Amino acid sequence: MTNTENLPAINTTLLPAAQEFQMFQTIANSAKKSGLYGGDEHKIFMVLLAARELGISPMLALNGGIWNIQGKIEISARLMNSMIRRAGHTMQITSTRTECTIVGMRADTKEVHTEVFTLEMAERAGLASGNVWKKYPEDMLYNRCMSRLARRLFPDVIGTAYVENEIKDAKEIERQELLQAGYEEVTPCHDDNHNESHNAPISTKLVDASPEKNVALNQEQIDTLASYLPKITQKCKYNFFDFFGIKDATELYKIPAERYKGCINSFNLNINEQVKEL
Repeated sequence: MTNTENLPAINTTLLPAAQEFQMFQTIANSAKKSGLYGGDEHKIFMVLLAARELGISPMLALNGGIWNIQGKIEISARLMNSMIRRAGHTMQITSTRTECTIVGMRADTKEVHTEVFTLEMAERAGLASGNVWKKYPEDMLYNRCMSRLARRLFPDVIGTAYVENEIKDAKEIERQELLQAGYEEVTPCHDDNHNESHNAPISTKLVDASPEKNVALNQEQIDTLASYLPKITQKCKYNFFDFFGIKDATELYKIPAERYKGCINSFNLNINEQVKEL
């Protein structure tokens, strides 16, 4: 028998009541049926729960205010600004095409913090080469400056949230670095929890193991690939067959040998993700 005497009590005041829980389920179900929002009903429901923790209304969250990116929360800079001011804090913002400065002051402690984000900083981080950065540098500098200030001075207001596109930009920088290091992209084989209405998922990056192109797989490699098929998810298997244009395991011989190691890495990633979910 498990001894529960020393276990900490769960603060149920932080959890939605049964009626509120059902309301969120109803909203998520209706949002999914409407076809206006990406992701399945469960993903929408988790967005609503995250919004509740931040004091954001359901419709504001769904209509471009908050996104769940593989379990991490992004909110728009405009909403972040609104949340901070709604909490009674103040900010002074100065923004140009090359620099944004925000001076924030807490209403409770009168603590003041100044955050600066420049185009030079964005270039060093590999951000400024994107089309959006080139077209709207003032807005992008403001977004990043707001996010940095909020994390340092107002963490109680924004929680662990990032600003819109911050996670995507970090993934894209990592993607470019890996591509430059000799990695190649293949269709992701694992189930991606990305909110489909926000940003397209970044493809899994796998090393091209062979310098030779259009070399056929040997029988041992074919047998190894076949042994993985019962272990991976149906979605992974479907993506795998679709990517290579084959109908089933009998056509594994059609896969180029230079893709072999990439397939194995992708299969192992999928299997590891299944283990984490247990």
